Amino acid sequence: MDTAVCGIAGFVDVAGLLSGERMAAVGLRMARAIAHRGPDDEGVWTDESLGVTLAHRRLSIVDLSDEGRQPMVSASRRFVCVFNGEIYNFREIRDDLECRGMAPKWRGHSDTEVFLASCEAVGVDETIRRSNGMFAIAILDRAKSELVLVRDRMGEKPLYYGWGGRVLLFGSELKALEAFPGFEAKIDARAVSAYLKFGYVPDPLCIFEGVAKLEAGEFISIGLGHSGVREERRRYWSVPLPRPIKNFEEGAVIDELEAVLKDAVRSRMHADVPLGAFLSGDIWNDIKCVTRTYINLLVCRTKRLCDCSSVRRLVVLSIFKSR
Repeated sequence: MDTAVCGIAGFVDVAGLLSGERMAAVGLRMARAIAHRGPDDEGVWTDESLGVTLAHRRLSIVDLSDEGRQPMVSASRRFVCVFNGEIYNFREIRDDLECRGMAPKWRGHSDTEVFLASCEAVGVDETIRRSNGMFAIAILDRAKSELVLVRDRMGEKPLYYGWGGRVLLFGSELKALEAFPGFEAKIDARAVSAYLKFGYVPDPLCIFEGVAKLEAGEFISIGLGHSGVREERRRYWSVPLPRPIKNFEEGAVIDELEAVLKDAVRSRMHADVPLGAFLSGDIWNDIKCVTRTYINLLVCRTKRLCDCSSVRRLVVLSIFKSR
């Protein structure tokens, strides 16, 4: 498990039981329960009229300035979000918004700001579908009184949610939910059974009763209108069917694989802090052409020379997870 990544948490107090100050205090309490995920900063945002609290723990990777802090509010103040992870293609999305004349005046250069700007330009649903990365996001649309929870395509970043009475809780870890006052951590017998059978608790089950894990490639919309709370879960991405290879040529297939892997690595190298890599020793014996790609990219990014044997002993992060 990652010990230092960002973390999100929050709740929706449907019954309006908590005051604004109490909402903020509870939100910070939930965030601090997962402080190990984000040692650099913390933040909380509340909307007492909607009963929504968003909290964040930050590990600063991109845009280390205050303009990268979260919770982050969009330029028009319609959207507010907390974000854990990274959108690999955020620069392409940013360029597209600028080309179409739909970009705001940028305050910083984080992927979170680009995500919010895209939500304003093309909507939340379309932005989620365009986003290629690893992330767990909670975004509030204040105009529609709607909270959206979303998990990345492959489910790399965790996101738990569930109801505790008339309060909807969510967070990157169960520790955040447990920090909410009065939370009852009852063991779910179905989850225990699944664990004994498979050796892990499969999505959407959770070890706690009444709590679920949002599944990979899904988002859930929670409407907070006067007519009551409305939930809608939708899948926005599925693993595409493999396309048949006609007129198979080994050299062409190797070239295509190398191009795909090179693009996958390059897209994961956006950072304002030093980067490291972990490479698997065995795979390079089978795909030697990729080794050259990694060496060149790492040398270019770190401005240091590395010899082949040392690079092969390092291992690159999850490059074979198709996004």
